[in-house]
Amino acid sequence: MALQTNTGVATGKSELLAKLVAFLTNSVGWIVLDQGTTSEGAYHIFLSTGENGNEDIYLRYGLISGAIEVRAYGFWDATTHTGYREVFLSGNSKITVQEGSNFSYWFFANKNRVTAVTKVWGNYYCQYSGLLNRFWSDKSTKTKSALSIGTLVTCPVDDASIFVVNQQYLISDGPKIERIKVTAVNATATPQTILVESLKSAYATGAKIGEDLQPVIVSGDQAPGSFTCVTRMDGWSSMYAQTGACGAAHGGLAGYADPELRQGSTILFPWLAALNGWDCNEIRGELDGIYAHGGNATQEQLISDSAGSFRLFNLLGAGWCAIRET
Repeated sequence: MALQTNTGVATGKSELLAKLVAFLTNSVGWIVLDQGTTSEGAYHIFLSTGENGNEDIYLRYGLISGAIEVRAYGFWDATTHTGYREVFLSGNSKITVQEGSNFSYWFFANKNRVTAVTKVWGNYYCQYSGLLNRFWSDKSTKTKSALSIGTLVTCPVDDASIFVVNQQYLISDGPKIERIKVTAVNATATPQTILVESLKSAYATGAKIGEDLQPVIVSGDQAPGSFTCVTRMDGWSSMYAQTGACGAAHGGLAGYADPELRQGSTILFPWLAALNGWDCNEIRGELDGIYAHGGNATQEQLISDSAGSFRLFNLLGAGWCAIRET
């Protein structure tokens, strides 16, 4: 689905959450998988299979004091109302709101991600949730039978052609995930198979295997900035181990490129996303639809290129950004 946008005015967190739920379900195509109420307030669990129809994106939007808190999961069981492989930044992963008086908001979303900007007491806050634009392959396949713990495990799969011998991949059945090494590939057998060096956990039929499963992040309310990620190169280890940070790919030179004096054009720079936990450092990809801007602009200004338009904000913490609107 094409990028969808919505802007307006809300009063307080409950009204903004209602507007966000309506927007994501009616305009963008996200599914409300589950919902409930905690001592802090109502929450909604959203599921999207992404623009390619093959992703697993679980986001939780819930009311807390003065904000809408955002969390992500590797899997959510709607029967037991239980989330697995949860990530969020406590007190930080949120959409900031203004209680008791009107404030402006902007939503930018597709089936891969959701970006929310709010103007609260004169400051602009941004929150990004969902997939990164991967630097690695988004191809994956599913297992055709259950798998047991062991070494040199033969795995029947739907499509063995996506694998390269001696390369590392991730396997996940939702609650569980780990890194595996594929040591042999048979794409002509019936069923097609791969040979996995070892499995530390057992996996159900339909487990997904791919190079970069679920690069789903949840940022703070001053995005681009710090975030947590559902998976890293070796899976998931704890809520706190998949931390990351964004940085604009301009080396501090954005101000020299806006405007670019030869043609008077504006140059936009992608925001790179890197994991920077104590035991995992890697450039993971880039934010979808958010770009660094040199700042020669006015708040909420609209600029265009041949592919569409961008809304400009001087965000608290992140500085000048251009967010794709169409």
